Formats: sequence, structure tokens, C-alpha cells
Amino acid sequence: MIEFVLEWPDSALLPNARKRHWRDKQPFKEAAREMAFTNAFNSGLQIGQGKLSARLLFNSPDNIRRDLDNLLSSMKPSIDGVCLALGIDDAKIVCYTVERGELHPGGRVILQLTEL
Repeated sequence: MIEFVLEWPDSALLPNARKRHWRDKQPFKEAAREMAFTNAFNSGLQIGQGKLSARLLFNSPDNIRRDLDNLLSSMKPSIDGVCLALGIDDAKIVCYTVERGELHPGGRVILQLTEL
């Protein structure tokens, strides 16, 4: 199992956020992907090429209620960045577990990848 601590997703990435044109969301997606890529690449961690399970633990920055399925969707660019840094295809992730954790100043998401 390997673990990454990622930034809380920008509200512009939430699917239920104010409707924006894809062009307006693109800079936020690119920033999230780049940040996650840098985090994973600098960690030097490696994982096998087999099927993977992903666990995402969302530590919210505040008490605002958010749907877990929307939070998972907002993490797609970050997951892509981590997978790119590890040299794996994100289609290898066959199982997702999404959980709500404790409050954390500024928010964070803990991504754990486990080989099946």
C-alpha cells in the first residue's frame, strides 16, 4: 500500500458547483493534476502494474455538507496526476472506497493505493 496526502479540491471542480463552461474549469483541473503529479513523483514511491484498490479519506476544512460522490468526482484530475507519476493507467483502479474523516485546517485528501 502507498499513501499520498493531497490538497482539498477546489470548489470549481465539484460537479454540483455553479455551472461553468469546460473552458473555465480547465485551469483548475490542470492545477490539481500538476500538484498531485508533483507530490507523487517527488515521493519516489512505486506500485505494481496489477489491479488496484483506492481509498480516499476526505478531511474537510469546515462543516459544510458535501456529497461523497461529488468529492470523488472532483478528485479525478488529482488521481490522474498520481497515476501519471507512478506510470500506471488509472483504469487499473477497479475499486474505490470513499470516506469522510475528521476536520483538518485547510482540508486534505488522503489517497491510499493497494494492490489486489
